[in-house]
Amino acid sequence: MPKTENTVNNFLPANILVTAWALEAMNKKEEAIQLLDQWQQKNPANQLANWCKQAFESGQSAIPPDIKKDETLRILAELMKLKL
Repeated sequence: MPKTENTVNNFLPANILVTAWALEAMNKKEEAIQLLDQWQQKNPANQLANWCKQAFESGQSAIPPDIKKDETLRILAELMKLKL
């Protein structure tokens, strides 16, 4: 989960979804779901955490309009559209 080094947060929220996809590719889907669940539990009001879990489970790439879109989210949404 998020880590701070030299007072700089090196955590990009989209990394959780990428990690979940990597775990799934290694036949560790349950571990991927646990990772996403833990993120949601630690941040229950985090809409991005909710979207990542939903996107992982359903493959839906549309980012809700109330979530601030940064470059990493736009790239993830496009990758999902390509079914990579």
